[in-house]
Amino acid sequence: MNQHALRLELDKILSAAAGYAVLDGGRAAVLALEPMRDYPEAKRALALTGEALCLLFELGSGHVEYFPPLGDSLERAEKGSVLACKELTEIAMLLRAARLLYRSVRAFGNEQTEGM
Repeated sequence: MNQHALRLELDKILSAAAGYAVLDGGRAAVLALEPMRDYPEAKRALALTGEALCLLFELGSGHVEYFPPLGDSLERAEKGSVLACKELTEIAMLLRAARLLYRSVRAFGNEQTEGM
């Protein structure tokens, strides 16, 4: 992290934000964030953040359901290995979370989230 980010105590802000993450991968992604130097990229990220805030807090689209990290299980499945019941249950949790989030977001039209 550069000296400007340290001076702004970005690490403390990211640590506080990571506390709200539901998924372990999301928590790690928040902690790994760095300031953006590319203006169009930063502008796009802010627009996506605004859309997410609108969906979650203004329109009440729901929340992210927890599911455990599945990297090892998915890698084994790709190789043709048989998965244990626990692994299949964890994959079912992922599919449920994806279905709920998809339905929740699809319930609102683009016109409701544009410009947020």
